[in-house]
Amino acid sequence: MANLKLLDNGLWIAALGTPQAIAVSKDMKTWYHLYLEDYSKDFNYYMMISEGKDIVACSTGRHLIVFEKKELGEAMLRGKPMMIEYGGYIDRLKGFAF
Repeated sequence: MANLKLLDNGLWIAALGTPQAIAVSKDMKTWYHLYLEDYSKDFNYYMMISEGKDIVACSTGRHLIVFEKKELGEAMLRGKPMMIEYGGYIDRLKGFAF
């Protein structure tokens, strides 16, 4: 992860270095993609996020993407999650102990 910020509206936004993507989350367990640029093996250190009053600006090294803050919540409603919490470890520990 290249950059992670808690916005003033309670949402988390992350800029990932590989794959080069911008993601948003309400609880840091389920993430929804806002923008996907590329999947290269090289980590992109130029992924940055800046928060304004009503907008969020994201720099990817190639592009500058500007989102309105109200768009971020709508993206979670209309899209499928790109990353979710993995609960398999707890089940494995329970099985190992009993």
